[in-house]
Amino acid sequence: MSFNEEVKSPHAWSTPAHSVGRKVNLFPRESGDGLKQTAVEDHGNIEPETDKLQQTSIPANIDNIAGISVNVATFLSEYIVSHPCYSVRKQCQISHKAVSYHLQPFSAASVLIGLNSHQGLSSWWKGITSSLILRGFHIGSERFVGEATKFPSEFPVVFNPRLIGLHIALKAIVLAIQVPFQCALLVEIVQSDLASDSPGVFDCFREGIYRIVSLGIPQTSRLLPIWYIILPTVGLGLAKYLLRTFMESILGKFLKILNEKRKARRSYHRNEVADRYFPDLISSLVARVLTELVFYPWETVVTRLQIQGTRTIIDSVDWPGIEVVPINTRYLGAGDCVATVIKDEGFSGLYRGVGALLLQYSLNGLIIRATEVLFFHFYDAFV
Repeated sequence: MSFNEEVKSPHAWSTPAHSVGRKVNLFPRESGDGLKQTAVEDHGNIEPETDKLQQTSIPANIDNIAGISVNVATFLSEYIVSHPCYSVRKQCQISHKAVSYHLQPFSAASVLIGLNSHQGLSSWWKGITSSLILRGFHIGSERFVGEATKFPSEFPVVFNPRLIGLHIALKAIVLAIQVPFQCALLVEIVQSDLASDSPGVFDCFREGIYRIVSLGIPQTSRLLPIWYIILPTVGLGLAKYLLRTFMESILGKFLKILNEKRKARRSYHRNEVADRYFPDLISSLVARVLTELVFYPWETVVTRLQIQGTRTIIDSVDWPGIEVVPINTRYLGAGDCVATVIKDEGFSGLYRGVGALLLQYSLNGLIIRATEVLFFHFYDAFV
């Protein structure tokens, strides 16, 4: 999961806050008036208005179920499906001597299949625990820095250069804090199980702190000081965040306009629930995949700088699960990395592993579509 993104994780893709953060209650409380009984002159019997109560509570329950569906779809996309694809993507990006560039989704899928055949499914989930811990660390850091500096934690709705600048500054500070731990996480994700022991739960933080304490004194002659990596990493994270935020806003408005035109084709409640959740999921997915494609060469450069000099041995992406290869590069910085990659591997070398990215978001799209279809089948069956 790519944490170069807002982190937006591998791996680090997420659902808008007003959708996922919504508190849901499967059993909403009705007002006192809804529980009253009225006398109906039908052979002298008094019957409760149960039918009316059930009709008024169904839309609320459906709305809550839609919220739960969105949360489940987000969890599956971010932590179940994305991590194996993110792992393969990173291995391809740093495999500078590999023959296969894995520019197609099916080619990237073959790497996953090979790893599973020879090393088992555990090879897909390397670093998943540290990834989740670092995700929580990111959220906590953003809240702490936001409260300490009073910078806005959300992108301003109304255009205000000062507030936008403060918000970007908050994001930059949090991204900079994460850089050493992100470097340590990358090593956990790409290192081969055949050539290394399983890392501990908090090894990611231990290794990250070590890189901070060592300052400009690297472990090897090829390990770049953390200060050389912070600027390109933070720049990448901010660029992704700003472009993704802009595209999500534009696409979200466009999809809502389309849904308004389709209201005549669907019932009111069904359209209302769909408009509240699924357009945001779709716009977020499209914005993320386009943003990743735009900045993919930059991400490749940052990934190679982060892994350089760490003495990491990874699985070969040409013979996955069978062979291992060491990472031996001598880039002097971001500019030298770009020039060397284009010279030795061609411009397509900057897109190594993009097939894993396309596979990841294709599966994410299928999960969202399946969630939407199942939800509407449920709606048609019970409403």
